[in-house]
This record gives sequence, structure tokens and C-alpha cells, in this order.
Amino acid sequence: MLVKTDEIVSPDNSEIKIAVSEDSNAVLYENTVIKVEEVKDEIAEDVKANVQVIVGNDDAEILISYDISLILHDETVQPGGKVEVTLPALENADDYKTLQVVYIDDRGNVTPCETRVNADGTITFVTDHFSQYSIIGVHNSSHAAPYTITVTDGKATSSTGAEISKVEEGTKVTLTANAAPTGKIFDKWVVVSGDVTLAGASKATTTFTMPKGNVEIKATYKDEPDSDFTYGDANGDGKINMLDVLLIRKYIAKQPVTPNLIASDVTDDGKINMLDVLLIRKYIAKQPVTLGPQK
Repeated sequence: MLVKTDEIVSPDNSEIKIAVSEDSNAVLYENTVIKVEEVKDEIAEDVKANVQVIVGNDDAEILISYDISLILHDETVQPGGKVEVTLPALENADDYKTLQVVYIDDRGNVTPCETRVNADGTITFVTDHFSQYSIIGVHNSSHAAPYTITVTDGKATSSTGAEISKVEEGTKVTLTANAAPTGKIFDKWVVVSGDVTLAGASKATTTFTMPKGNVEIKATYKDEPDSDFTYGDANGDGKINMLDVLLIRKYIAKQPVTPNLIASDVTDDGKINMLDVLLIRKYIAKQPVTLGPQK
């Protein structure tokens, strides 16, 4: 006589158990034996790729695979509805930030199962049939695949100063332009591709935070200005003093004055405004500032 039960525990390992899910039509009987065998066959490359697609991470890997079956009176049976299957804890489970059970069919198709990791480390998933299942994981030391940085006429470095061409999202990157060719000075950085916000596009050395995606940036240069003027000497008298400050302030206020516009743009941002005035005042106060473009 068959006697129904809500749970079956493996006699070989008490961590392995099958329980009828809530509101399920599954039927389990006493004297049913859980058979869980580790599968050690080599994993096909297309299956590995499918696993990474399912998880959305190129670092996802199959940690262990099981062939799970139920045996009743020497015959293989199915539960006839949803059951919760609990598998033993992995010895190195703490090394992984993500654990997921998947079903892999004979064609290599991968189907994720509803999965939870229990407080004792055991892993429970939901299924309505028994076959081959795998536990996949993403290692704690693994992050989203690093993205590429392409820099033309310059280099990208990390916080340690090491030159880099690949980096993970969220990493602070420093850009340094190459020395300007003869007769040229640094102009600005141009973002060719990528969602990048530079700390200072007009500075030869600047920083940005790596976005999600590849980035291409290039340094640009412009002709070196004529040497018959000095940045900050807005009135052309050969001195940099408060007269220059007053002249630029009048220009900003749209008074009828004619300062040397190139010499007045000491921030080299293509605009003449109070930032230029403040920089010249700092220069006059002998603060460590540079008037004009940074070479």
C-alpha cells in the first residue's frame, strides 16, 4: 500500500530532500528513494556560453551538476507537480556572490529554476520533473567584464599610476595628454564614444569615472598663439595687474572697451567671464596658478 508524504529525505545525506511545494499537485510516497549522482562529463562550450547569457555575466560558471531521480519499487517516477529540491551546501559557497540552479536539456538549452540559498548553505530549487540540474555561480572576485579605454594622443592610468586599457565600471580613470607637437598647444579632450563626463575637458590632465561600456577619447591640439602678448595682460602694457582686471570686468559688463581677447581668456575655455578675473587676481596675489593653456 502506498502512503503519501510531504517530504522525502535521502538516507545517505540528510541535506538532500524533496518536499511538496505549497498549492502543488505533486504526490510523494513513502519508501521513495532520492537518487542524486554528480555528473562529471565535460561541459560543452555552447552550454557554457548559454549559462553566461542566462546569468548576464561572462564570469558565470557551472560549479557542479547532478542527475536527480526518484525511485519507487525499482522504477523511476516523477512527482506530477512542483516540488522543492534541496541540495547539499557547497564547500566554497562563500566564494560566490551568486548561486543559481539551472536545468540543462539534451540540446544544451539552459533554463533557470527558482532558487534560494538557505541559512545553512543548502540550496533549494523548484521543479516539476527530475533530470540533470547544475548549480552555477559568479565568483566574488569576478565583476562585470572590464570595458575598453582607447586614448588617442594620450594615456589612461589608474589610481596607482599604472597605464590601463581595460577597467571596470565605476573606476576613476586619469587622462594625460601627450606633449604637444611643435608649434601646438593642448586644446581639449574630445569624447569620441562612451557616456563620459570629464572633470575638465580643457585640462591636459583630467579624470573621469568609467561608465558601463567601452570608451574612446582623444586629445586635440591647436596652434600656439602669437608670442606678442601675455596671458593676463589684457591692456597690452607688458604688466599683469589690477588695471587688467578692471578692463576685463568692464568688458564683461558690456562697456565700450577693447581688451586683448586672447590674453584675457586666461582659463582658455573660449569665454571671457569672472573665472578669468578670479584667476588673474590669484596670479596678482602670487598664488600658484597658471594663466593660459596648460601645455
